[in-house]
Order: sequence, then C-alpha cells, then structure tokens
Amino acid sequence: MSGLEALIRWDDPETGLVPPLKFIPLLEETGMILDVGRWAIQKGLETTGAGRAGGAAAARIGGQRLPGAAQAEEFCGYGA
Repeated sequence: MSGLEALIRWDDPETGLVPPLKFIPLLEETGMILDVGRWAIQKGLETTGAGRAGGAAAARIGGQRLPGAAQAEEFCGYGA
C-alpha cells in the first residue's frame, strides 16, 4: 500500500447524508473550510502515525484544493 484516501461526509441526524456539493459551499461561506481542512489533515496524520507505530509502511497524505478556497496556500507545509 502506498497511500490512502479519506472522504468527508456529513450525516445529518434529521435529513441523512448531505452531499458534498451542498455542505462544502456552506463551509466556505461560513469560513469553516480551513478548520475542517486542518481537522482532516490532522486525522490523516494521526491515522498514518498509528499505522507506522504498528509497523505499516509510510503512506502519502494529500488533499484536494477546492474551488473558492483561496486561503488554501495556508496549508502548504501544514503538518510537515
């Protein structure tokens, strides 16, 4: 294995699964997109770190720059 992929999903208790095309713009409008991005990267680092501690090979962590997330440059080097 050389890498993993994680997808963020929103499971609303009242309406069920909310598609990313609906909640990503909401995160951008409210300014929460960077917080969620940081959380996702941190979880990826924790997961791969736990795997490495258990003897797994190193895995790459990457992300997708979302349209409209102009502040994405802030992520360069995050977690390095």
